[in-house]
Amino acid sequence: MIKFRSIKSNSLTKNQIKLICNLKNQAWKYGLASQLKWFKKYVKIDDFHNLFFSNNKLIAYTLLRKRTVIEKNKKGLYFLFDTIIIDKNYRGKNLSKEIMNFNNGIIKKKKMFAFLVCKKNFVKYYKKYDWKILNKSSYIIKDYFGIKEGLIYNFNKKKKNLIFFYEKINMQNLRENFLKDGYVV
Repeated sequence: MIKFRSIKSNSLTKNQIKLICNLKNQAWKYGLASQLKWFKKYVKIDDFHNLFFSNNKLIAYTLLRKRTVIEKNKKGLYFLFDTIIIDKNYRGKNLSKEIMNFNNGIIKKKKMFAFLVCKKNFVKYYKKYDWKILNKSSYIIKDYFGIKEGLIYNFNKKKKNLIFFYEKINMQNLRENFLKDGYVV
């Protein structure tokens, strides 16, 4: 039986963080120390960690990072769907449907929308779970420079002029940068 838990960063134990980083290292082989360093640098206290356990073993993980979006000159929040990883011994067992449905449920429960970027070959996967492709002309990612596809979930407004931020932002710096670009913040 799989148990699902959604935990904010500030409630994670050191052991849970280590388990997450070890699991992530299966796909992104940078070593535990590097994974822990990344976690400390980029994960913020109000991010959500969705952990999936089988017999008390962490077998899958997703990360929903609460971040800032500017839409029509108004600041708001969204979830950046950052990570999905399944333990190599549990792949091919149809877990991803349960995992994605759990994540989509968290996004809806928190009354937020979510955004992700992925390689083109993953778009079909996310579309199966009601994620919608965003037209590349309808959004900008201010602090991410990879060329990828943007998808959105739980967002029913006309999608245009969205400005996403991957990292937490200092409002004073945001105001200064956007005033230079001709935006009103």
